[in-house]
Amino acid sequence: MSLPLLTPSRTIKTTTSRCPRCLAVIEAVVHERDGMVIMSKRCDAHGAFDVVLARDPRFYHRAVGARDEAGACCGGSACCAPSVDNGSVDVDPFEVLSTCIALIEIVDSCNLACPTCYAGSPVGVGDDVDAISLDAYRRRVGGVIERKGFIDIIQLSGGEPTIHPEFFELLDWTLDQKDIGYILINTNGVRVAHDAAFR
Repeated sequence: MSLPLLTPSRTIKTTTSRCPRCLAVIEAVVHERDGMVIMSKRCDAHGAFDVVLARDPRFYHRAVGARDEAGACCGGSACCAPSVDNGSVDVDPFEVLSTCIALIEIVDSCNLACPTCYAGSPVGVGDDVDAISLDAYRRRVGGVIERKGFIDIIQLSGGEPTIHPEFFELLDWTLDQKDIGYILINTNGVRVAHDAAFR
């Protein structure tokens, strides 16, 4: 594809896109120019367009998977790579980036029945709480730490996480992990406000 409006400094790939006016499928070139990653495209009916994909090429390459940075055997948009023992086919950049926020749903029950609840968890208290076990939680969080390393924030959610039957044990274990920076609890606040265990 040749685009007369510019000469890209370094072509990253050719692809398809859409015209922003008529939405027709058109050819496009992704390239680095002036320290940015830009998609240039031309519609026969509406002319040429440039779209900034990233103001920092390093971000673009990490986000979409620069295979040479990830250690794979192919470059660009190719998809072959040596297999590794854990069953994945490549060390994808998203696998090597750290986890900023890990949201873990520890219960699928709630102590309220709000009609506008985004989680839609059924009401359950005491023995009726549908919760993951403490061991399953440890395995899940441990797996994230093993794959990603340090977790900036772990967010405990569900339904209502404070009704988990082992909530304080789960919280203590999480606080003891040196690879977790902060803990957020998505709570409606009912137990925090009324239960003496939270004081």
